[in-house]
Amino acid sequence: MVVPTGLAAATEVRVQVAIEDGTLRVNIEDNGCGFDPSATRPEGNGLRNMRQRFKDLGGRFTLESHPGEGTRVSMTIPLTQPRRV
Repeated sequence: MVVPTGLAAATEVRVQVAIEDGTLRVNIEDNGCGFDPSATRPEGNGLRNMRQRFKDLGGRFTLESHPGEGTRVSMTIPLTQPRRV
């Protein structure tokens, strides 16, 4: 698998994929330069759209990053749809 590191300047990227209790879990972590998520552009749509798309699917998108410490992204999506009554 080729994972672009782009601006992150990462030398390692770890991707973990698992299915547990009917939920798909994906974790991506790098050792790049990281960034301050609170300093992202307010007019930007990328992270906001990712969170909303996962929420719409009943899942969750989380991002942890700190300058100089790399970035970790965790995503979960239920593989079964909740029953609607």
